[in-house]
Amino acid sequence: MPEMNSNFVLSDLFRSVLKQMTREWNKRMTQNLSFSQFRMLLKLSSKGKQKVSELANMLCLTSGAITGAADKLIVRGLIQRTRDEEDRRVVYIEITPEGEEIVQEIQEGQRETIAMFFDELPQEDTDHLIRIFSQALENIERHQKE
Repeated sequence: MPEMNSNFVLSDLFRSVLKQMTREWNKRMTQNLSFSQFRMLLKLSSKGKQKVSELANMLCLTSGAITGAADKLIVRGLIQRTRDEEDRRVVYIEITPEGEEIVQEIQEGQRETIAMFFDELPQEDTDHLIRIFSQALENIERHQKE
């Protein structure tokens, strides 16, 4: 039973850290984007154009949440929708040059926010957290495919 209890504690701590990080991120955000919208732009910047469903899976959001966020980003000219030429039912979302500029600005501006959470950790601990979270994501993906 102690393992189950520690898993709940870990889950609760993770949610609390994420909530605090999101709150601090939003407080310091000058471009009027939510953390989720920024994550969407960042993913599109690094991976290129994506189907809505692919983007939803990558960001652990619903397709509806992606569509709602995309609508707001389209109005601002930060992303665009395109249809597949062979199958018009397939819709892609891709970042615009203006969106790329915003990603760069935000990354530069938010370095202090990120540092606030992680800079006092020894590099070994940071590397360990990266390994742990990467493994947790792999576990989730593996179980979702089953």
